[in-house]
Amino acid sequence: MQMRDYHRALFMGFCSAFYYEEDDEHYKNYKLKEEHTIRVCDNVDEILNDTVTTELKDIAWISCLYHDLGRFPQYNQYRTFKDSESANHGLLSYTVLQRGCFLDDLDVKQKEIILNSVRFHNAYHIPTNITDPDTLLCLKAVRDADKLDIWKVFIDYYQSSDSDKPSAVGLGFPDTPTYSEDFIKGIYQKNLLKLSDVKTLNDFKLLQLSWVFDLNLKETFNLLLQRQYIDAIHQTLPNKDDIKGVIQFIKDFAFSKATS
Repeated sequence: MQMRDYHRALFMGFCSAFYYEEDDEHYKNYKLKEEHTIRVCDNVDEILNDTVTTELKDIAWISCLYHDLGRFPQYNQYRTFKDSESANHGLLSYTVLQRGCFLDDLDVKQKEIILNSVRFHNAYHIPTNITDPDTLLCLKAVRDADKLDIWKVFIDYYQSSDSDKPSAVGLGFPDTPTYSEDFIKGIYQKNLLKLSDVKTLNDFKLLQLSWVFDLNLKETFNLLLQRQYIDAIHQTLPNKDDIKGVIQFIKDFAFSKATS
């Protein structure tokens, strides 16, 4: 655990450099990403459990620790976490890692795995040119661990009062009863929905549910079902038969992956 302690200290030092701003709202948004990161690290330990070597598990944990480094300069410069209005936070995180001393204690292979896992953790799809088994497994685990906690962050956001909501979490979509029929159809086709097609907050919730088709590892599906995130998002959607149908479809899909 000595390696983890060293990198945890580096990460906390990096975060603290952004807490000079006195505005409580800015602090709340930075703190949101710090706490998200720690939970993602916990998630990846649960996802990988005892299925890989201790070394690869540590490398996946470090990748999770650094996966959102770019969120801090992103918010500092743009005051948003919306990549389309600022910069790709995965690439920003990758750049921060490359320019800093975060990975100086690691060998070339370990660095390569972490850099690829960080750079592509938020990519729409895993690049086809990543074929190294360790890199591929680590990237899949990081992407899964991240999605699990993003679901939690947004569920908390949907359920909290306006005064408690971190300002940078909301993406500015209108909170109306409407949603796209094309999104319903897309889920039945097991498509990963696109943010560029989102028109309402309900569309965005359906997009988040479509992430189930982009999960990679069996234990991730188990954790998703155990934590009841699908049901929690369902409770915030309109009480309509087509919504109920698509929710059951998603739950059945997740169950099949968890038990296969």
